[in-house]
Amino acid sequence: MKRKLLAGICISMLTLSLVGCSSLAEKPPVEEKVDTVGTASLPATIEEFETGISTSGRWIITLVADIISEKDLVVEGEFFKKDDKASDIYRKIGLYAQDDNKNITEQYTVTAPKIVVKSQNTNFVNGTIKGDLYVEANGVVLKETKVEGNVYFANEDVKSTFVMEGEASVSGVQEVK
Repeated sequence: MKRKLLAGICISMLTLSLVGCSSLAEKPPVEEKVDTVGTASLPATIEEFETGISTSGRWIITLVADIISEKDLVVEGEFFKKDDKASDIYRKIGLYAQDDNKNITEQYTVTAPKIVVKSQNTNFVNGTIKGDLYVEANGVVLKETKVEGNVYFANEDVKSTFVMEGEASVSGVQEVK
């Protein structure tokens, strides 16, 4: 009788042990949370860049490669510096890479027939835009950025808020269209 009782206890313990282990084994591994929005802010492809400059993009988009599009691109949406709604409306499109000391190590080019800027206070920084830039929002800035094309403004008010800083240049015309 003691043998049967002891055998029963052993079988019960073994069963509980196996059930416990199998339930642990069946649990999916803990997945690391990936900041998919952050990925879109470092585009290496045209698809990633289009997502980054869209209304569902980020306040800062920093290229990691040249971007070429056969179609027109639109920068749109309202964003705030560092996603802080207490700060001013601001959007930055960095056309460069930098090292840990913030030295520019690479400059990139966005090539498209037309880039339309609808986001207020968009700053293009340290690179090249090949194609025409259509500015429909106030406060657009070219900082150390070359436009190999024309810059067209939606109206005189928009044109009056457009700023070129540092070595910024436009190879074509700058006019209201």
